[in-house]
Formats: sequence, structure tokens, C-alpha cells
Amino acid sequence: QIRLRTGQHLLGQRLLVQPHLGLSAHRVDRVPAPSAPGLDASSQTHLQQLSSDPVGPLESGHTGIRVGVDVQYDTRPQESRAPRGLRLEAGWVRYIGVTSSFIRFDQLHLSTTGQVPLCGAHHLVGRLSLTHTVARGQASVPYFLRPTLGGARVPGWARHRFVDSDRLLSSVLYRFPIAQP
Repeated sequence: QIRLRTGQHLLGQRLLVQPHLGLSAHRVDRVPAPSAPGLDASSQTHLQQLSSDPVGPLESGHTGIRVGVDVQYDTRPQESRAPRGLRLEAGWVRYIGVTSSFIRFDQLHLSTTGQVPLCGAHHLVGRLSLTHTVARGQASVPYFLRPTLGGARVPGWARHRFVDSDRLLSSVLYRFPIAQP
């Protein structure tokens, strides 16, 4: 995956606008048949949908271009390093298949992160995140390009445990120092 990103801060360093362009290549091996044992119902449905898609099943290699823009707004003042405040983020990406013109989709990402000081160096940090995927081409969005939920976001779960077109996450963390410097 190759990604080019540039950015510009505005409004006294509170607003960051970052247009980006990327090229990604994927190779998928050993795709199970829809009737393979051990698949849940949604995986079976997705594999059946891919194999009966009007454009035919996807090939194992796939290359695409991603173009989009990310916007971040931070309510915390830059000069005071205040721990209280929100950071709002939004992003839009359009994916266009290079090797297959049938695969095109948009993804919208919205998230907010907030921090509240408790006492001393103890803080509560909350996060809410939404990802929405919309197919724009003749083929459905391949599972390996959809939002995932797994061990990278939820400790203890297998990587890429759940895959769907949409994802809604929320978390609350309690941060405290283990040792004083």
C-alpha cells in the first residue's frame, strides 16, 4: 500500500484538512467455498453473493486507487496543553478498482475522542467511531476492503473477527500512571 497525504492547519491550529491519494494491492488466497464448515451465516451469505455476482467472482489479486479527504478539529487550546476537550474527525474515501472497473465504493468515517481529568494524572478517555460503506459499482464491496472489528481494536479477539459494511465502536478508558517519574 502506498499513500500520499498532505495537510494544512487552519483556524489557529485547531482545524487540519488532509487530502490524500493511495494505491493498494491485495492478494487473497484460499477463499473457502460458501458451503465450507465453520463459517457463520453472514460469511456464507457474503461468499454466495460474491460467487453469484453479475460480474462473476473476484480474482485473487486486486489493485485499487483510494482518493479522499480527512478533517480534524480539536477543541483543546494549543498553548495550554489542557487535558479536557474533544477532537472531532471526519473522513471520506472513494475506492476505484484499477484491475476491475466493477468495484467502486465510498467510505465515510466519523469519530470523536474526549478526555476528562479526574485527579492528578488520572483521566477518563472516551471514543465514539462510525464507519459506513456504500457500494457505487456493479459488484459488492469485497470482504477484505470492508471495515473490520477484531484484536487490533478489541484486545483478546482474533484479528479481523467481524467484517461488515458498517462499524460502530465506543470505548471508555481509565488512564493512570503506574509509576511517578
